[in-house]
Amino acid sequence: MEKIILKKIVLIIISIFTIGFLISSAIILYMRSNSVEKDLLEMISQIEISNEQIQVNLEDNLKLFKEDYLNRTYAIDYILSNNKENLNKEALNEIKDLMKVDEIHVVDNNGIVVFSSEEESIGIDLLKSKEGYSFWNLIKNNDENENIVQLNATKILDGTEKIYIGVKSSLEEYSIVQIALDKEVLDDWLREYSLKYVIDNTPTVYEKAIFLVNKETGVLESITKNNEQEINIKNVNSNEEFVNKLYSLTDGEIVKINDKYRYVKTKILNDYIIGSYVDIDRVYKVIVLQILFFTLILIIVLGSMIYIFKNSIKKYILKDIDNIRETIRKLMDGDYLVEFSTKYDTELKDITHILNDWKASYKYKSERMSRLMSTINSQSAIFECLYVINRNFFSDNIKEILGIDDENWREISKTPKSFEKYIRSIENNNGIVNINNRFLKIISFKREDEFYGMIIDKTDDEEFKNKIKKDSETDVLTNLLNRSGLENRVKNIFEDDNENGILIIFDLDNFKLVNDDLGHPVGDEVLKIFSRCLEECFRKNDIISRIGGDEFIVFINNNIEINNLTNKLNYLLNNIRKELKLYYEKYKLSTSIGVAYRSDEFNTYDKLYKEADKALYEAKRLGKNRFYIM
Repeated sequence: MEKIILKKIVLIIISIFTIGFLISSAIILYMRSNSVEKDLLEMISQIEISNEQIQVNLEDNLKLFKEDYLNRTYAIDYILSNNKENLNKEALNEIKDLMKVDEIHVVDNNGIVVFSSEEESIGIDLLKSKEGYSFWNLIKNNDENENIVQLNATKILDGTEKIYIGVKSSLEEYSIVQIALDKEVLDDWLREYSLKYVIDNTPTVYEKAIFLVNKETGVLESITKNNEQEINIKNVNSNEEFVNKLYSLTDGEIVKINDKYRYVKTKILNDYIIGSYVDIDRVYKVIVLQILFFTLILIIVLGSMIYIFKNSIKKYILKDIDNIRETIRKLMDGDYLVEFSTKYDTELKDITHILNDWKASYKYKSERMSRLMSTINSQSAIFECLYVINRNFFSDNIKEILGIDDENWREISKTPKSFEKYIRSIENNNGIVNINNRFLKIISFKREDEFYGMIIDKTDDEEFKNKIKKDSETDVLTNLLNRSGLENRVKNIFEDDNENGILIIFDLDNFKLVNDDLGHPVGDEVLKIFSRCLEECFRKNDIISRIGGDEFIVFINNNIEINNLTNKLNYLLNNIRKELKLYYEKYKLSTSIGVAYRSDEFNTYDKLYKEADKALYEAKRLGKNRFYIM
């Protein structure tokens, strides 16, 4: 009892623990997944915020850049205007180095470069070059405060990208003073105000990364320093596929990058795709650790609960249950002086009151059963086997009806198990058994721990005798007469002087094919259909039988004109073909019939049977599926 109760409690607690574990694991997994998603979104958001700030600072710095180099250009113009007699290439180069510019050009009023720090630029006509278009108005304009800042220009000589800044010259004989800078000067100036710079200098833990991809070219322009400096996505083989894949990751997805599974989220920002990812392995390790920690707490709680329940149940329930169980055992052994009681005032106390009432009733059970059973007539016996108390109750005549000697009876009746085993060994499906030439009907019932029933001697019962005889003459499958029933009835008819009678033998052609191909259950169904066809065709007082296998016999106790008999048999064959059409078409299942009339020559059953059998042979020889009358 203790083990069962504790086992049930442990199972319940473990079930609660399992459900709690699954729910908690799901919650941890959900929260962690949301946390990862939130972290990646925050990383991208920080870059967006930084980008917005960059745009604000970028305009200010660009303004400062222009002002700085305009001032340098004005300073160069000032130096030249005060040293016009020393205007040559060497002087320009010294000024260029002093002002930290790449080139200095002096253009006359006709738009031609007349002095330059680069000798190959001397003689270039800006008015005839589309690359110099931006400076045409400045050349022709006489406003001394006019200037041009061209950040995205192209060098006339070789087409390289340059920055050109021009101011109106202070010297009358010249039009403008122009300086040129490499594009990288501006890039360096604005570098810390670019997304690339921000990402390059954003610190991240090793398992997380932020990256920047040009959405037009698919080139990875920046990735946080402490991560791998390339992104290779599985099954992505070109920049176009790379960009398309990044577009598809805006809702977040697990992707294999550099042979590791990472959760990736991206966002489109102007000309770029900003992305962030985190290693899935690291995420799941954290989840596993969290789940293990939570599991440890649950196990501690579970162990504490089991310990508390176990001790409480032992103290308040199991000790009283053990006491009740021991008292019941003494009662079953015949000690009717015992008394049921409990130590604690629990619900078990109410049970002991019921048990004490039951004890008083049980004390006289054996006596009452014996008196009731003694009233049963000599042809019937009753038994009751109670497993709970391991005792049997029988009527006095049961040993005599079963015909068991004293030695065997002692062994059989010793315990409920041994008696039930004996009854099961002799009973059959219809409940009738033959023991020592006596027919006994056994009716038994099994209900939980009880086995009880009745044994009735039907040997001298006339109704039963008739039933036994009928059952012995009936074919079980078709419910027609069997060979024994047919022969008994036909031989009784042949004892009369009447010479009328017709014996008809039926045989199913190719029936074996049906049995072999479709199985015996289908074959049995065919035989049942065939027997119904016979019953529909012949009268109730005609003797219809199945004498074995697929062979049937009908005996008509009067003579019928051959024409009438022929019509009847033709009708029967057509009906059989109709009812068994499926088997007739597929297996050529048909019926061959042999007919013999009773006469002086064939005045016994055996002779008439042999004559009908010859007719059946002729019907088969002529091609089957027909009848032949001798």
